[in-house]
Amino acid sequence: ATDRYLIKLFPGEYVLEENEIISISHAGIDLIGSGQNASVITGDYAWNCLAIDNGADSVIQNIKFECNVVCDNATPRFKNVRFINNGALAGIVASNGCHISAVNCLIAKYFVGIALNHSSCEIRSCTIDECWGPDKPEDLPFDWPEEWQTGFAGGAVISYKDPSYT
Repeated sequence: ATDRYLIKLFPGEYVLEENEIISISHAGIDLIGSGQNASVITGDYAWNCLAIDNGADSVIQNIKFECNVVCDNATPRFKNVRFINNGALAGIVASNGCHISAVNCLIAKYFVGIALNHSSCEIRSCTIDECWGPDKPEDLPFDWPEEWQTGFAGGAVISYKDPSYT
């Protein structure tokens, strides 16, 4: 069994500078806040404030993100997390074989709530609200990856290549 390491966030706002990212790249590292509105991670630069990759199986819990989270080849579990847009295109972006789990989360005010690329997700007791779309190719931002310009069904969950979500 892999040892688990806990990073505990005290109440407060954690402001990241432009291009500053929290990165979890190993299994067994969990990030636990003091409450959905008590521990807030934000920054001047709205993109990718948390990157989870390289097989990480982190539990992310009791935190509010005012940015987005990017997962690549990982299996993160989000519990009691709020993702509130601060200018990012998606709340959670998962790619390259990720399987994300979101339980009792709020994802609001993004272009897309969850974006999947060759990945899957399990969503339970979550609210995805005020994520406006795309409904057609013309709705996509100019820098949206070309391979994602295939399926359009609004903005809660969008996927490319064999989506799997429950």
